[in-house]
Formats: sequence, structure tokens, C-alpha cells
Amino acid sequence: MKTTEIEPNSPAAWAAVAQGETPDSLAFIAEMRAAFGADAINTEIKAGRNGQPTFYLRENGIEIGTKDTRQGVSVADMVIGPLAATVQGRGAKK
Repeated sequence: MKTTEIEPNSPAAWAAVAQGETPDSLAFIAEMRAAFGADAINTEIKAGRNGQPTFYLRENGIEIGTKDTRQGVSVADMVIGPLAATVQGRGAKK
């Protein structure tokens, strides 16, 4: 893998991805194409390339797409566990 600095979203960054310098991201994209169809995923990647916050990739010092700057919840902050039914209080429909 190259360690030189590549300007984010530059032609050089897109070329680095095409040359396989982001293997984990490419594997994930391949899985998403298999699950949701290549056309749907390619549309989102193209939109990210054109400035919409629909696709962003950062791996091995390479950044492409458009990062979503809205505040959200990181995966590290999520708590995922078994679903449990909640008991409704007064006024619950029967």
C-alpha cells in the first residue's frame, strides 16, 4: 500500500481505489452490490463523487466521495441487543 499523501476526492484518489489500494472498502462495496444490485450502489457512489453525502470511503490514507457532516450516532456508541417487548401504560389500545 502506498503511504504518500493523496488529495481527497482527487483523480489520483479515485485511481488508487481502482488499482485496489483500498481492499477492505472494495470488498464491502462488492458485498453491497451483490445484496442491493450494482445499479443502486453505483448510483450512490456516483452521487457521492458529485458532492452528495451518499458515499464516502476512507482507507489507507485515501479519501473519496462526500462525507456526511450531519451529527449522527457512531457505531461505537450503539448498543445492539435482543429485542424486548415493552409494556404499555394507561391508555393503551386493546
